[in-house]
Amino acid sequence: MSLTIEDLVEKTGYSKPTIYNICADLGIKAKKGVIPGNIGKGLYSDQALDELLIYKELIESGYSKESAYVEILSRRP
Repeated sequence: MSLTIEDLVEKTGYSKPTIYNICADLGIKAKKGVIPGNIGKGLYSDQALDELLIYKELIESGYSKESAYVEILSRRP
């Protein structure tokens, strides 16, 4: 399944700029050029959503941003 930035906003509760910043820090990139008529719009993977939700959970449980990033990156295969 592919998700737009709007889908990520809806599912995480974060704003677009916040999602862009978190994704950049985690090295998550949208795949562009796959939406007919809007080649500049990117689509994100389910893994991106999962990692954003894990990030949110970690932050809410008291992790710092940096610690949350390290934890998420350590869970990647």
